Amino acid sequence: MKLKYYLRGLGIGILLAAAILTISRRSGNGGLTNDEVIARAQDLGMVMQDNSTLAQNAVESQVAAETGVIITPIDKAEESKETEKVSETVTETVQETAVETVSAEESKAAEESRLAEESKAAEESRLAEESRIAEESRIAEESRLAEESKALEESRAAEESRLAEESKAAEESKAAEESKAAEESKQSEVTVGDGSASITISSGQGSDTVARNCEKAGLVSSAKEFDDYLCSKGYDRKLANGTYSIPLGSDYETIAMILMKRR
Repeated sequence: MKLKYYLRGLGIGILLAAAILTISRRSGNGGLTNDEVIARAQDLGMVMQDNSTLAQNAVESQVAAETGVIITPIDKAEESKETEKVSETVTETVQETAVETVSAEESKAAEESRLAEESKAAEESRLAEESRIAEESRIAEESRLAEESKALEESRAAEESRLAEESKAAEESKAAEESKAAEESKQSEVTVGDGSASITISSGQGSDTVARNCEKAGLVSSAKEFDDYLCSKGYDRKLANGTYSIPLGSDYETIAMILMKRR
């Protein structure tokens, strides 16, 4: 574009020079001075150029003379077209730049939005995983506590059942012992007369029962001592069934001999 402006200026300078020379030749300068010529040229609508423009025009004239290239001025229509082209080019460039800027902004915004969505999704995934782990841990803990509670309950129930069974067995054993003692007491008839006591030994009675009957009859002072005596001598296995009359005041040996039918 600068070359076109230079060419246009050069053409205008050449035209001005030609006009001045023509006027000077026709009038033989007519007594006009240089200042008057310049003033006359301005009256005709010519524009004076500064020294730099004239110097540039002179250089371009010399170049044209040396190269043989005839430089013609650019008319206003051509200049207008060139200006319009430049304006269109600038407008297109501005528009393209604006579009590129908007596109870049939109791309940046889209990228930021995508990163934000990914970050949000990752955070939600992390929170969901932590929640799942916490829920599984809670369920496992509740299950463990339930199992321990169940085991303790079963153990307590088993202990109570065992104690109940033992208590029942003890009660039954005690009742059986009492029933046996009552039966033995009923079967063992003890009669005390003048100077003697009658002792009856029934089938199945042990030496301890016989010793208690002897104590009841007043034959011995301690059933336990008399039973121990019978066991130490081996008489507890030799007692015979029957009814015996034993003198009061008899010693352990005499009583044992009578109960074994040795006398």
